[in-house]
Amino acid sequence: MQLQRIDPAPRWVDRVAPVLLMLLALAHGLIYAFGIPLWQTPDEPMLYEYAALTAELGRIPKADDRSPALEQALVGSLARNDFYRHGWDLQPDPPPTTLDEAQGYAYMPRQVGGDPPLYFSIAALVLHGAGPLEIDAQVYLLRVLNVLLLPLVVCCTYQAGRILAGADPRLALLPIAAATLVALQPMATYVGASLSNDGPANAIGAMLCLLLVRGVAGGLRWRDLLLIGAVTLIGLLVKRTLLPYLLLLIPLLVITILRGLRPVGAHDVRRRIVLLSLSLGVTLLGGVWVWSQFDQRVAARWIDAQSLTAAPREATPGGPALRLRAGDEVGQGLPAVSLIRLRGNAVRYGVRAWSDTPATGRLIIHTDNRRDDYPFQVNGGLVEMSGWVPNYTQSVRVGIVADSGWFYADEFWMHGVGVPGQLIANADLERAALREGSLLQVFSRYFRFEEVLWSLGSG
Repeated sequence: MQLQRIDPAPRWVDRVAPVLLMLLALAHGLIYAFGIPLWQTPDEPMLYEYAALTAELGRIPKADDRSPALEQALVGSLARNDFYRHGWDLQPDPPPTTLDEAQGYAYMPRQVGGDPPLYFSIAALVLHGAGPLEIDAQVYLLRVLNVLLLPLVVCCTYQAGRILAGADPRLALLPIAAATLVALQPMATYVGASLSNDGPANAIGAMLCLLLVRGVAGGLRWRDLLLIGAVTLIGLLVKRTLLPYLLLLIPLLVITILRGLRPVGAHDVRRRIVLLSLSLGVTLLGGVWVWSQFDQRVAARWIDAQSLTAAPREATPGGPALRLRAGDEVGQGLPAVSLIRLRGNAVRYGVRAWSDTPATGRLIIHTDNRRDDYPFQVNGGLVEMSGWVPNYTQSVRVGIVADSGWFYADEFWMHGVGVPGQLIANADLERAALREGSLLQVFSRYFRFEEVLWSLGSG
């Protein structure tokens, strides 16, 4: 069967179609923005607090910044808009009057001091210029601010479709089909119409996709890489999930360099040698610099309770281990994402401890302000204890203390009963910690590489 020939779209279609589809995306987004009950998009209450607190303080807030008046208005709006009933099938009586009480009914981790600040700074400017609007109206205003970005996503999709279709008449409808799919996609619109930094991140991601499609189709040039890098850096100030685009720049850079090394004539031999030498030199120096940023004497993730610095590790025949002397205590906090699955569950925590002399110690599990201790005598074997994570625990930390003598400890592990996966990061102590104040440490903290590594290793 032969495919029916489809003639290329007339030029007026290329002018009118994207405009109509952008208006369609705008209308679709407004339906979601005003149709979804207030506070019923992911993390909306705490994201609003971040934006409103930025507007109130006139600066990027820190994790310990609080505003009692703002929190009281937020909690009042949650109760007024049936937040607990819609999202959690709860009807507190009486309703919470403080943010701490509200967090006892619904899991709402604070975003202040966590998410990148660019979106919230822009949202704060909008709130500051909006005057004395009630909190409910402010939320709708910020939702509409994100809706205005949906047409940009559709436009980028249409233009990418045009590039991919080229002059092939069989693909003439590809740009319209792709842009229509994006304009009417429910989840993309739901996210794009919420009060969050996801909408701007999606718009920047669409721009990056268009730049990549255009660069690959037309041949990547250095200015394309610089533009992609600049847009990516802006995106990373909005949301860390755009990090893959930054990592994608590495193979694109390699491809561009290799293209520059292709033989094009004898007179270009010197240029290719210089380019290859510079590339290898930069790679070697970069590797040496990265290695130098790690302190091999201390273990990543493990913190000394007294100095609040990375805990020292020592080499033993069985591999790296922590050496604890009487009075020493080390521990680590579990990533917040693990708490969602641990709440209301029993946990088991264990370690291997051994010594050449008699010694005693304790395993410790902290859940918020509660502390469970398990004393043990060091006999060269495995030690373990059990604990319980209450339903609304905000943090869990594990630790080990030396009470008398000294001993080595390694092979740490922690599991939730009925919850698969290792909960302790760097349990084998093989990974060294980054040096305090290192630029790579700042980079790692911003992108939360420790949480990424924990996710990969936890199962």
